Amino acid sequence: MRQKPNPPASNDKKNDFVKSVILATERRNDAVHHRASIFLAANALLLTAVRGLGSPIPSSLTSSGWIWLGIGLLIVFLFSIATSSFCAVQVLAPFWYEKRMKVMKVTKDEFNVYWLGKISQFADSKAYSNAIESLTEQQLLEQLTNEAYNLSCLMMERYRWIHRAQRAVLVSIFALLGYAALVGLVVVGLI
Repeated sequence: MRQKPNPPASNDKKNDFVKSVILATERRNDAVHHRASIFLAANALLLTAVRGLGSPIPSSLTSSGWIWLGIGLLIVFLFSIATSSFCAVQVLAPFWYEKRMKVMKVTKDEFNVYWLGKISQFADSKAYSNAIESLTEQQLLEQLTNEAYNLSCLMMERYRWIHRAQRAVLVSIFALLGYAALVGLVVVGLI
């Protein structure tokens, strides 16, 4: 049976552990943003590839019964590109305030010295400094732990969106390949 790792003993070790979790979460956040940017660029390339096949539907295809398959593949392709782009933008665009509060499970009146939305509500840096000094070491550790949890919740939401974008890009690639094969068969004269 697998044993759970022992938690760090002192508050300094606990602080270091939670800070390492936050740093790892921020690195994952950067990676997800890069993936979303790549998906947006891939969508632009895929749209260019469709245009590179010539007119959207070759005239020889319109005279055969295969036109509906071509139109269906193009519709699936365009819908998948739109879905992937929408999901990638959801990762890149900041969440609305209410959405962020819901995902992070933060209440509007909760005191938090790590969350930027709460930090900006202090009158000045002196007030913020006084708020931090008024907390005990255990309370600061609790605040830091809550911040690690909240960032992890945001990351999971972004991962959900990026996985949706990834699936939509794959569907669009398969639809494009199917359409290209159909156009190729028409050009060769097999259909």
